[in-house]
Amino acid sequence: MMGVGTPFVEIVRTGRTAAAELIVLGRTGEHTFADASVGSTTERVVRKGGAPVLVVGQPVHTAYERAILAVDLSESSGRMLAVAGRLATDAASVGGVHVGDPRDPRTGGSLQTRVASFLAPLGAGIPWAIEVHRGEARSVLADLAKEADLLGLGGAGTSFGTHSLVGAVTEALLRVARCDVLIAPPRRREFALP
Repeated sequence: MMGVGTPFVEIVRTGRTAAAELIVLGRTGEHTFADASVGSTTERVVRKGGAPVLVVGQPVHTAYERAILAVDLSESSGRMLAVAGRLATDAASVGGVHVGDPRDPRTGGSLQTRVASFLAPLGAGIPWAIEVHRGEARSVLADLAKEADLLGLGGAGTSFGTHSLVGAVTEALLRVARCDVLIAPPRRREFALP
């Protein structure tokens, strides 16, 4: 399909017209998102499109085998997990990872139980490897993503009136992760297309 107009607007329009469950975008050239401006087409599609977005760096020939999926117990991470479960192989290593504040005494055993309860209805048959880490989310997830072929993130962010931002952790990881990145934005009021 070919469209004429502002790229992110036409991608969002096409996704809505097709009732897309997933929008797939490629990384351009040899550079990473660290080279792109904050207002990149990908960031705008994530922010305005409403559908989960898969950003791929290389052609995908098989299902993902090593997925690291960030679980923050939000609605958007639930959406991301549902899509990621369909992208992984049956034999995949799927890590449900929650990163907690090291100053929070709840980070640990009881949080692992909450993460397991959150994951249970989302991935029947998926052999979740649940990990709870203490530390700064960007750093921990960037390190874990080095060994993954897919990094899944909820796109929770802050809303300023009608202008919603992709979460800071999600935006930072989209820029530094070398693996493919799946982002599910939270459901919100629909962006009015021009």
